[in-house]
Amino acid sequence: MINEFSSEEFKHILREKEKTISIRTSLPIQENENYKRLHRSLISIQSTSHITDFIAVLISIGDIEELSSDVNIEIPLTFDKNYLVYNKEFILMASEKKELQDELRAEIFYNEISKGYCLFLITPEGVNPFIDGQNIGHINFLQEERF
Repeated sequence: MINEFSSEEFKHILREKEKTISIRTSLPIQENENYKRLHRSLISIQSTSHITDFIAVLISIGDIEELSSDVNIEIPLTFDKNYLVYNKEFILMASEKKELQDELRAEIFYNEISKGYCLFLITPEGVNPFIDGQNIGHINFLQEERF
């Protein structure tokens, strides 16, 4: 088992994850318990709901830090609104329908709009966070089957 961690394959995996690790340590909100709870809740909503399009959930970094532990995290799953802005009580403050032309424009838009915020993009494939202008993506550290 110890030899597995000194193998070239393992070292290659670590080099591939260097950017992910750097982003994770430079954005400490990801280590905040409220962020983790919100992210887990949105993953649960995504996995138990029939999501056919995208839903963008936007909340400020400060509001996540102040999120009450007894807040019920729910989002409306309607197809007429897919861009949702929440406050620290997880109350929907604004919503609208956004149509983005392609993936490149969408990523640029989400990177820009997430500056100072956390944006969770809920899609049929999963939940993709954008934090403070950076696309965090699906962060999966060291999956056992890879080495």
